[in-house]
Amino acid sequence: YEAVDALGRKGFLKALDYSSAFSNGLDVDTLNRMTGAYIFERNLLSQCSDKKLKYVVRIMDHGRFAPTADQLPPGVSYNFPVDYIVLEMADHSVRNLIDLSQAFDNAWALRSLHNVAVGIEEMHGIQIAHQDVKPSNVLLFDSQHLSKLGDVGRSSSITTPAEHDDYCCAGDPKYSPFEQLYKYSHPDWKTRRFSCDMFMFGNLIMTYFNNVSITISVLRKLPPSCYPANWGDTYEAILPQLQNAFAECLNDFNHSIEKDLRDELISMVKQLCCPDLLVRGDLKNKHLGNQQYSLRRYITRLDFLARKYEYQIKKVIL
Repeated sequence: YEAVDALGRKGFLKALDYSSAFSNGLDVDTLNRMTGAYIFERNLLSQCSDKKLKYVVRIMDHGRFAPTADQLPPGVSYNFPVDYIVLEMADHSVRNLIDLSQAFDNAWALRSLHNVAVGIEEMHGIQIAHQDVKPSNVLLFDSQHLSKLGDVGRSSSITTPAEHDDYCCAGDPKYSPFEQLYKYSHPDWKTRRFSCDMFMFGNLIMTYFNNVSITISVLRKLPPSCYPANWGDTYEAILPQLQNAFAECLNDFNHSIEKDLRDELISMVKQLCCPDLLVRGDLKNKHLGNQQYSLRRYITRLDFLARKYEYQIKKVIL
């Protein structure tokens, strides 16, 4: 819902309706799951706001509302509380702003990707992994000049366990890393979570410039017997097929992009989305442990590329 406070500031209100837990009598397990998810998301958003993360959506308010009898939905005869979170209001998300099948401004795309990469790195800095980076969760502000990460409900915190931590895919499977689809879970939390965010960010680059996720692209090149639902062997055994299909997808990368930029983007996706998570990312930092999964190198490069194309636009305008 759109909400407005006494000062006229608009926000996006996300309400948690507990009526499903009461629909057939009180279902305590359902209620516990719902309230646990609400508390986790509220506290995580508050933590991000308290730490002043610039590229993660900011929480404006939260609380509980008890509707009066005349405010109850049709057919509901009992009163129940509604917990809510109010977030800063975005102008759009990447998903509904543009048709990604059409060519769009490289400067805008590169700056948006830079903002998202900084947002992920900010979250990692406070030991939180987003886990659901995709176009609909990239929110646009200031007339689309600023991109922020939204919807942290499937995030993972090293200090605060959540029910979805046990899910094979905490986020959208269409954008998830291959190891999750094949039910492989690395035992180290940072390796598992940060490498997932790294993959999903690389997948975002792929989607911005090709209008399809690398996850879907690779799976389409596999025989049905190798699909995650049909695979009965280990993840290590499927890696060669994934690597071959992955290389084919990189060769298919949008050929309408000018060569220098295309080569840069392919190099990034190749590192960020490598099916083998142990060689994913910046291998120059592999000896530094989890620094291998840092996005700092890509943040610097995307900033340089964005500035380059922004400068070209200014030259045309002038």
